[in-house]
Amino acid sequence: MNRRSLAIWIVLFGILVGIVGDIVFYEKMIGLSVPLFTAAATAALLLLGWIYWRSLPWRNLWLLLPLLFFAAMVAVLDSGSVTIFNLLALLALAGLVLYYLPGSQFIDRSSVAQHLVGIIASSFATVVSPVAVLFHFWAGLRDVDSTGETRRAMRAVVRGLLLAIPVVFVFALLLGAADAIFASYMQRVWDLLNIKSLEDLIGQVFLIGALAWLSWGALAFGVGRTLLFSPDPKQGYEDDPFAEGEPEGEARSARQEKQPGALNISGPLFKIGFVESSIVLGSVDLLFAAFVLIQLTYFFGGTQNITVDGLTYAEYARRGFFELVAVSVLTLGLALLLDNMTVREKRWHHTLFRTLTVIVVALTGIMLISAWQRMDLYESAYGYTHLRLYTKAFMAWMGVLFLVYVLSLFRLRAYLFSLGLIVVVCGYLVTLNMLNPDALIAGRNIARYWEGHELDMYYLNALSPDAVPVILDFYDQTAAADQGTHRCIGLILDNQQDMLERQRNTEAGTIFSFNVSRQRAWDLLTARPGDWSPYSWSDFYNNCYNATASGGIKR
Repeated sequence: MNRRSLAIWIVLFGILVGIVGDIVFYEKMIGLSVPLFTAAATAALLLLGWIYWRSLPWRNLWLLLPLLFFAAMVAVLDSGSVTIFNLLALLALAGLVLYYLPGSQFIDRSSVAQHLVGIIASSFATVVSPVAVLFHFWAGLRDVDSTGETRRAMRAVVRGLLLAIPVVFVFALLLGAADAIFASYMQRVWDLLNIKSLEDLIGQVFLIGALAWLSWGALAFGVGRTLLFSPDPKQGYEDDPFAEGEPEGEARSARQEKQPGALNISGPLFKIGFVESSIVLGSVDLLFAAFVLIQLTYFFGGTQNITVDGLTYAEYARRGFFELVAVSVLTLGLALLLDNMTVREKRWHHTLFRTLTVIVVALTGIMLISAWQRMDLYESAYGYTHLRLYTKAFMAWMGVLFLVYVLSLFRLRAYLFSLGLIVVVCGYLVTLNMLNPDALIAGRNIARYWEGHELDMYYLNALSPDAVPVILDFYDQTAAADQGTHRCIGLILDNQQDMLERQRNTEAGTIFSFNVSRQRAWDLLTARPGDWSPYSWSDFYNNCYNATASGGIKR
């Protein structure tokens, strides 16, 4: 396939993707539209790749699994923050898929720097590549081979479309007038296009054009970059340098010692000697050891040992939590930099460096446990929020990343850290989706209420429909226990129902906006008409502040 033929395919596929995007996104809330559009774009990418290569680089396509998962979760959960995380992960993974799709290099044999370059390059190319695509497309339309068949074929296609559109339109009108059922189906197709005025038509043409432009860029970069942008296009897959002929014994050990660090950056901007690096690591080891010793004596010893400046146990926990998380992140960065910049000429240099680094990682692990325990105490005293939940999940996966770094430190596998980083980031986001944060936060805060703690009504009212099943159960439980709290929870449920009803009654509320959590909340709330008072912000603000199981509503 030559450049011009590929450009024609890219343009056609891009227009189809743009039309699908217009149907599922134009004036609609996001929901089912995201996985549908993602599936359509992915199918176009893989189909064009198959047409061009007659095969696909399956080793690089495993990223499509988390990509499709995050797209699907947009239609499952309604939490705003989780949705943003899912969309960002979707875009980042799409960039990596486009960058590694040609199969000229393997994602599990690439460095962190290459991953970042891939995301940036894919983003830039998606915007600017359509210029080259349209140039080759126009050249393909003007191209004339020795028999003139190309020009005649393209002209015939254009003439056929120009003749077919009005003919099909007239017959559709006549058939619709002849049969009411057929007319209803035609009306559904027309409603799907959602064209009601010239303004709508202009807006949809613009949306189709924008999505088609981005699709042209993505397809060109992901499938045809070697053909469209290279003067000497090459296809095929580079040999995996680690697949065969792996040395054994002493030769393998020597090779491992010469491999670049976990970041896999060969030739860093500057290097430092082994002595300097050892001093840095040794100093950090001593500092961390002293800190951990104090933690073992005071913080892990129980509440009776916390007497610093009159701080309570929860206040002490709050004071140090985020600092410990920051220390863990900085420690990983320091270890990565030293691993890549330190000159180690002898075998014992490697042994000592790894020993000092493992000590740092182990002490940091204890500090992560301390930070986790501090957050548990903090949440027990002050309640659960998105930030606190997300940070705790981050700490857990940070511990996994430290383990991956230690394995990469011993050079068990080339590019282990860069591959592990992708897995850890995806694992963290998958964890947030599986936890269903809004429902979890509502449940934990309600459990604290029954223990006599305050319940922040304002925060409960700000949660998404993901939390409605939990809040509805709480509403039933408070019917006999506390009428003031019961009434305020009813106001929250009525507010949720009002928001859902407004969404469903707008043009944005179509099948493409379907969301599992929103639909479940709507079904639960509408099954109980008249159970709660009509919501008003002034009523809620004046009468619902905090609540406790023992003291009711606090005004």
